[in-house]
Amino acid sequence: LSRGSGRETGSLLRTLMRVVAQTEEKGALPTLYAATSRDLRGGECIGPDGRDNTRGYPVLTDDVNRLFDPDLAAKLWEASESLTGMKYTV
Repeated sequence: LSRGSGRETGSLLRTLMRVVAQTEEKGALPTLYAATSRDLRGGECIGPDGRDNTRGYPVLTDDVNRLFDPDLAAKLWEASESLTGMKYTV
């Protein structure tokens, strides 16, 4: 079922998702690993071990360094302050 529309997901989209995505259970593994591993120090990024960190089992990755955009982060911070009415200095 498509989460947004309530309609059945088409067969083409289901096939594509099997190729590029993984099950919900496997997708939750990096979060579970990060929350429960005693080997992590903090501030590390855990992601899937597959190609481009899109599928697979949890591993330590530096993907966050490739994905971080300081300008976008600043815009998100400003939007969050505006929406919540709270101001914080970092």
